[in-house]
Amino acid sequence: RGRPNQPRAATPSPFAKLDHDPLEEHCLALLLQDAASYEAAKELRPEYFRRLENREIFNQWLRVCQTGEEGPPLTLLRANIDAELAEHLESLVQKALPPLSQQRRQVAFRDTVSRLEERHLRELKAEEEIKFASAPTEPPEEPHLEVLEVNRRIKRNQETRGSVAPQVSQRGL
Repeated sequence: RGRPNQPRAATPSPFAKLDHDPLEEHCLALLLQDAASYEAAKELRPEYFRRLENREIFNQWLRVCQTGEEGPPLTLLRANIDAELAEHLESLVQKALPPLSQQRRQVAFRDTVSRLEERHLRELKAEEEIKFASAPTEPPEEPHLEVLEVNRRIKRNQETRGSVAPQVSQRGL
């Protein structure tokens, strides 16, 4: 009870030691293997990806989808991808996914995006904690708008994830 307040260090991800990130790869596999994913991917942001190759594949996928070229996004992506990323792209496209209906796949994709966002926001909060721990002890004169925005996004993420769970259990997903 009488412990002094010690700053907590961010706990490293168990995936940090791996040469891949299963959560990111699952998200990209769902995205790449479903031709109707563009609309569902609006909440997904490049900064949610820690691994550079995953972020670059996502960025290139976005570019292909936004150009308005005719043809399936995956085919266009394959034609425009850097040779260095082609092998990783193919491993994501070939990744085995559980058989799901289109509706269940969309729910799984939204949940994965939400988990990536939550992880990203936790990292931002850990950086914020370090920043404030090293800052002077006097309160700031102006509110930290970035802090308030991160807090708002965390709240929205938790509310969204809380609303997905009942939908999944009600539908038997």
